[in-house]
Amino acid sequence: MEQSRKKKSRSNTLTYTAYQKLKEDICNGVIRSGSLLSEAQVAAQLGISRTPVREALVALESEGLVEIKRGIGAQVKPLSFSDVIHIYDLRKVLEPLAAQTAILHITEQDLKECRQKFYDLLKYKDEPFQVQVNKYVEADWDFHMLLVERCENTFIAPIMNLMQPTIRRLQVISYRPENYSVQEAIDQHIQLIEAIEERDVEKLCQQLRNHLSWSLAGFLNPTAIL
Repeated sequence: MEQSRKKKSRSNTLTYTAYQKLKEDICNGVIRSGSLLSEAQVAAQLGISRTPVREALVALESEGLVEIKRGIGAQVKPLSFSDVIHIYDLRKVLEPLAAQTAILHITEQDLKECRQKFYDLLKYKDEPFQVQVNKYVEADWDFHMLLVERCENTFIAPIMNLMQPTIRRLQVISYRPENYSVQEAIDQHIQLIEAIEERDVEKLCQQLRNHLSWSLAGFLNPTAIL
């Protein structure tokens, strides 16, 4: 009995390891959209058997990151313009809804930390591309999830967390230092922070929708989605 539990625990650990590695590589763009994932190759790279890899791919399929096709294998799900539009249609409803009550519960310390994260982005403008995008994604997601986590509607956070991997993929794909204004992104988030400080719900919700429309326009650039 004890041996069986240990074997199951090890299997769960290996599955989680494979899941985390594949998810990170997909979200960071290391594994590109449309790529085929061979169970055997992934297992060999990770030094594990094919079973935990297969289970990890099933978990990733449930999150919309891969598609498992009989006779072909697993393919990283391509992102389409309609995918992006659908996600932002949801965000434009969910985030302003969250903001209506979150504005009552976000503290001055929360806002101070958010503001500093965005100003700190200027420190990375000469760093390698991957460093820049990772820092921006972190600051951006932390701010938007602060609104969600501090709101009184507990059903919003699970939906946002389900979309998070796809949003992260979009940010990595579309972010290009040569045509992306870090300063503009910072300014927009600072305006949102100021609206929260003023406890102006109407202003915050309108600015939030405007910001999401701006973000969507960047993603809909024909060169952004591959």
